[in-house]
Amino acid sequence: NTTGEGLNADQETWVLTWNLAKIGHHYWVVFERIFMDYAHSHAVFVEEDLVFAPDFLALFRSTAWLLEEDDSLWCVSGWNDNGFKTTVRDQCRLQRTSYFPGLGFLLPRKAWLHLRTMWPPAATMGWDYWFRVGFDEMKKECIIPEVSRSHHAGEHGSSINTEKQRQFFR
Repeated sequence: NTTGEGLNADQETWVLTWNLAKIGHHYWVVFERIFMDYAHSHAVFVEEDLVFAPDFLALFRSTAWLLEEDDSLWCVSGWNDNGFKTTVRDQCRLQRTSYFPGLGFLLPRKAWLHLRTMWPPAATMGWDYWFRVGFDEMKKECIIPEVSRSHHAGEHGSSINTEKQRQFFR
């Protein structure tokens, strides 16, 4: 939603002018609808330009219970920032990270209840920056697979271009 729904005039100008603010507001609205309006306990969030491994959803189905059992965990992600072909071996191994990886993730409502309290009304950084700040502030971690289950396929966007895509994701 980039219509400025629920914003004051200054916030609306910011959202309608700056790309990162548009994306951040979109995520805010989605998280609010899923966790506050619909009161879901968990949800999987993806971007439109991600490609998934066949077991992408199975990863979340088989690990969701960890988010309830371990208070130090706030998410499960399908992406491993360090999951390069030369550094990974075990498709079954899970790891922990204190850095919010994004790129297809399962988030529990309890995490959003805290993150929403620190979300700025007119963000100057990406939505995922505020997640990382929240994770760091609360000393929370995320479960990631050793071998990534998602990756970017798009070649253009707010933070990617064709050259970056060639260098990092292919």
